[in-house]
Amino acid sequence: MTKTELYNILTDNGWTIKKGIDDCAYKQLPDRQIQVIPGIKKLIDKYQIIMMPSVSTKDFSILVEYIHENKKPRTIVHSGIVRNNQQSIYTQNLTREVVENYLQEIEIWAQEQDIEAGLLKYSAIPFDTKGIYPLYHLSALAITGQTAKLKEYLQNFKQGDRMTFSNYIKQDYIERALETAEAHR
Repeated sequence: MTKTELYNILTDNGWTIKKGIDDCAYKQLPDRQIQVIPGIKKLIDKYQIIMMPSVSTKDFSILVEYIHENKKPRTIVHSGIVRNNQQSIYTQNLTREVVENYLQEIEIWAQEQDIEAGLLKYSAIPFDTKGIYPLYHLSALAITGQTAKLKEYLQNFKQGDRMTFSNYIKQDYIERALETAEAHR
């Protein structure tokens, strides 16, 4: 099975492919969005179907983009709230049916995830975490309407205290998060 054939199976099952640095596929459900990063690897005696699934909401993903870029996204964005620990499966026979069954498992997993618990987890993580997580932290605070914490962060930033936030987090990020949180109250 080629990557093109894999992509065709995804699109036949309602997924949208986004080509880029890391090709992704998205499926929008009524209240959540699933993302996979599809791939196939031939091993010595079997195949590995790689998907790396995560689930989010369109609102959270757009908010992350807004806080970070101060603009509305022009393309599909996905900022994972919950990631699946099962990143891939292994099979002796790589068939359309095997891939479609795996996609069904991913969709069932995604529907079982507690989005609110994932957002609360992000809102509770330390603000001095590394990578994308400080941005997710601010976004989770905003979407859950936690204005008091954001006001505290903003006050500290205005006084020159960055509170050990990652260097890329700027005062305007917190301002946009607070603006959104106040709208979600």
